[in-house]
Amino acid sequence: GRMATQVQGGGGLKKFVREMKGSNSRMVEMRLVCFTGGVVGTRVLLLSDIDTQSTVVSLSPFVFLIACLLSLLFSTWLDYFPSRLQDITFRRANGQSIATGCLLPATVCCGVFHMAYLNAPNLLGYLSLYLTLLSVLCLVSILSTVVHAIPYPNSIVMYNLGTLVICYVVYSYTQVPLLPLLVGVAVYSVLVPSLLYRFPGSFSIGEAIIVGQGLTLLILDVLLQLASQFKLIKLSPELSFIHRPSVLYFELLTFGVLMCVVLLLPVLWKVISSPVQETRLWSATFLLSSLTIGWLVILPCLKALLGGHHPFAVTIYAIIGRQHTLVLTLCWSVLTVGAGLLVCAQTSSSPWLMALKSNKPSSLWMRKWFHVLAFLVYAVGVAVDADFLGLAAAHMTFVFLVLELMRVLLMWPLGKWLHDVLEPFLDASDSGPLVLTHLYLLLGFSLPVWLYPLGYSGAAASRLSLYSGVISLGVGDSIASVAGKLMGKHKWPGTQKTLEGSLMAFFMQMITITIIIFIDSSLNSFSYAQWIVVGVSVAMTTLLEAYTQQIDNLILGPFLFTLLIAFL
Repeated sequence: GRMATQVQGGGGLKKFVREMKGSNSRMVEMRLVCFTGGVVGTRVLLLSDIDTQSTVVSLSPFVFLIACLLSLLFSTWLDYFPSRLQDITFRRANGQSIATGCLLPATVCCGVFHMAYLNAPNLLGYLSLYLTLLSVLCLVSILSTVVHAIPYPNSIVMYNLGTLVICYVVYSYTQVPLLPLLVGVAVYSVLVPSLLYRFPGSFSIGEAIIVGQGLTLLILDVLLQLASQFKLIKLSPELSFIHRPSVLYFELLTFGVLMCVVLLLPVLWKVISSPVQETRLWSATFLLSSLTIGWLVILPCLKALLGGHHPFAVTIYAIIGRQHTLVLTLCWSVLTVGAGLLVCAQTSSSPWLMALKSNKPSSLWMRKWFHVLAFLVYAVGVAVDADFLGLAAAHMTFVFLVLELMRVLLMWPLGKWLHDVLEPFLDASDSGPLVLTHLYLLLGFSLPVWLYPLGYSGAAASRLSLYSGVISLGVGDSIASVAGKLMGKHKWPGTQKTLEGSLMAFFMQMITITIIIFIDSSLNSFSYAQWIVVGVSVAMTTLLEAYTQQIDNLILGPFLFTLLIAFL
């Protein structure tokens, strides 16, 4: 009876306002994302002549809207479902936000789809495949919560049958290629449980779904591009698309780290379980084996996708080939060294670093310094050379992944030192074995740069979406936290966030956008309608920041990016 009362539909405006006034802030977040997805999907469906495109292009937004509708209808059920999972330890949060995790990646893809339809039609087939896949993953996630009520092992049988039925129906209806769809669902079905069970306390369900969907797309995209490049399969012309170098570096380097972890899992187990005196040997074995895999597998694959140019040569030329990239590299290096000294000073007894030492490294003030540093790097980088910024971010993501792998396994030679250095900075957001907030921050700034289709002519105003991470995280999130701490008196209903902090964040983001438009020559003057779009987008992102239960570094940048790229 209790479960039956929980499974009820969406509500409407009155219920939304009533829940804002009450304590159920989780519903505000989930329905805000559902509403955004529905509006973006409807905007795509209303594009002129979309029904004249191929079947998968014209129907993929419709499948996405079905996913949005079901997420909205099941929002109360999805909010209640985590309480039934007694065998999983989630990251400490007031809500698990399953609907947010299910829909956010697909909503971002739909926003890019809208921009590509108007300005880069050769990307439509490629984006249609992934929009359909993400919509199916959303449906599969909802299915998994429903069948969980069935006793094991019947629940596994029902899940697999239901997944096959969903894939077959979508395939029959949209004519999307079936093999990528099945591979993507299979990878996703393994990834999300693995993240939740293997790293207890590191993810909420919503965060695990977002990370799982992102890694699924990355793995599938790499496999499709390599299979096409080496003529293992023949893709249709609309799916034969090669990314720009910065995205290729990000995908191949991340894929390489995952590949090394999977292939060398027995060695990693030895690193974890061996006595201290043997740990160095197994750590060296893993590192040397990983270097071998990288040199013999990843680098040749990346070279093939780069048109025969060696990745090292491409990187070196990108740095020293033009004067402004060399200057940017030097400036970023100085900021990186400064950030490194700030981190090391918290555990160092050196008198040279005592001036940088904080009594409470995990405090709000210390953490927001890293937002300021990221703001300086990305604001200047996007304005001067966004593609080079994306290339640098891809390399930095690889470095962060490698360092976190060494830290979590206490792997020689840096693992123990990294663990000791980062431990003072940990707070409730890093309650599990993985420390991911810094990686989420990097991705929150970088994803708009990687996802925006640079090199295609279109509305100049849409380039503002490149600054989404800078605006929402570098300014909005930082100002909201600091202003709320200093002057906050009135709290949003059901949250600990303050109205004063949100208002200050909104106005500072609008001021920042005004300065960006004035300085960046690629952005033309905005019309009144475009300013309204910008204002509404920033207001919705600010509201999401106030109500989200997830790590906002992962949510806010992609959310604002979707609104700006879809409506400007």
